[in-house]
Amino acid sequence: LFVFFFSSRRRHTRSSLVSWARRCVQETGVMLGGRGCGHVKVQHANNNQHDSGNKQKNNEQEKPKQEEKKEEKKQEDPKKEEKKAQELSPRGIDIVHDEKILYSKSITYGETSLKEIPFYTREFQTIISYSYCRILLSIPFTSNDTPCSRSRIVLYLDEEPIYDTTIHDTTGWTLIPISIVASKINLTKGKHKITLRAAVSGGTLNIPHFNGDCIESSINPKIFGRFTIMGYQANRVTVNLDEKISYSSSITSSYKTLETIPYYTRHFTASTNYELCQITLSIPFSGNDAEKSRTRLVYFIDDEPLYDSTMHGQVQWSLIPITIMASKTNLTSGSHTLTLRAAVNAGTLNIPHYNTGLCEATLSPAIFGKYSIVCFNNMGPKSPVIVPHDEKISYTESILYKNTYLYDVSFYKREFMCELDSSICEITLSIPFTSNKVGLARDRLILYVDNDEIYDSSTHGTVEWTLVPINIITTIRDLKKGKHTLSLKAAVDKGDLAIPWYDPNSSEVSIYPSIFGRLTIILHQSLTNVHYVSYTHLT
Repeated sequence: LFVFFFSSRRRHTRSSLVSWARRCVQETGVMLGGRGCGHVKVQHANNNQHDSGNKQKNNEQEKPKQEEKKEEKKQEDPKKEEKKAQELSPRGIDIVHDEKILYSKSITYGETSLKEIPFYTREFQTIISYSYCRILLSIPFTSNDTPCSRSRIVLYLDEEPIYDTTIHDTTGWTLIPISIVASKINLTKGKHKITLRAAVSGGTLNIPHFNGDCIESSINPKIFGRFTIMGYQANRVTVNLDEKISYSSSITSSYKTLETIPYYTRHFTASTNYELCQITLSIPFSGNDAEKSRTRLVYFIDDEPLYDSTMHGQVQWSLIPITIMASKTNLTSGSHTLTLRAAVNAGTLNIPHYNTGLCEATLSPAIFGKYSIVCFNNMGPKSPVIVPHDEKISYTESILYKNTYLYDVSFYKREFMCELDSSICEITLSIPFTSNKVGLARDRLILYVDNDEIYDSSTHGTVEWTLVPINIITTIRDLKKGKHTLSLKAAVDKGDLAIPWYDPNSSEVSIYPSIFGRLTIILHQSLTNVHYVSYTHLT
């Protein structure tokens, strides 16, 4: 009986007559990786100690070449990744993040310094760089439980402040919807973080308040917000202006007729014809120093009115945020002028007021606004942007609603066509104001596309005839080719909701232009998916 002992697998199998025995050594190794990795890397056992001297020499010669190839591959990988992303998105607009925000309890804040509200913190990742990024955040309403309280809200991208607003509630529990439209030019590839920070002078800020007995919760759908981030590639969009507006004194106007507020006048030049130009102007707040004052704001491009709103505070110094988002179709090449004009029936309009002793100035960053002008290139059926509907809404009578359940406000119902499957549909509906003739009335507005609710807001005037402008700026994803229906539904707990009220003797009618709203529907085509990493949610 002969017994043989071998110290190496290679010696054992090299002369083997069985083919699988020769193959198994070449395929045997340690597996690295795990479930969900998408691939398995095989690391072979080290058998170099049994190789001949010539093979060792060859390996030593090949090693620098292999290292060089690895280094070249590392340099190529980011370029390939970016190229692949661009191929996936030939139309130039990506949905970086899109979310319907649900609430199950009140989101509250009571600190006097600007600190993060964790519920609204979001992290997102871009796989390419963008020349322009737009952030839309709609919060159904904010309120403070204490009269004469001042609440400041600032939105940050990474550590850069990009939106600022202050609300001053003179009576307590006045509900004001918040539509945040912010922008960032040259957003780099990689991870980014959105944070919402707040500060109050007193009381508790509810952003929003959640009450199971009120119409935001007792009527379906329950109260919700919306968070959308869109990235624009340089070859599809031209940024004509992206400016952070600083303040060192109050901006005032006391004219009884519409007159230009020079501080907000801007001039820009369009290098070519554009079928769509979007203009965003966010002003931290406006207020009037007189009680029962009525203030009207109209925004113009050249001499064409694009946006209209009216505010009426029964109590002086009620501060309301101003977010103007207006669209101009068929913009011709050449020079253009943007103006904001105002009229008051009493007192002095402060847009905004600047007080060095208040939280807008004492906290860092100091109070600021934002101005943005974006034009879209290459319009047409196969372009990245299509505008199926752009309408100036005229009023000849009050639009009244008194149902305690959600029902269509037929005046705002519209049908529109999608010629192609749309990655995202952007809708802007500006209503000059809403009001209720009854004090302590609660009103709710929800915007639908077909059967999908895409925007939600509630207003609550503790005194009658509190006028609040409504700026609906929202989105819906994956809209299919064909006909769609846009509808606005409302509910009130008492009184008559005017959306808006029409008074022939008021400044909205007696001063040119007569009161108007605006509805613009924009379709963006993109082939990429949402590049969304993680978010912090309510626990």
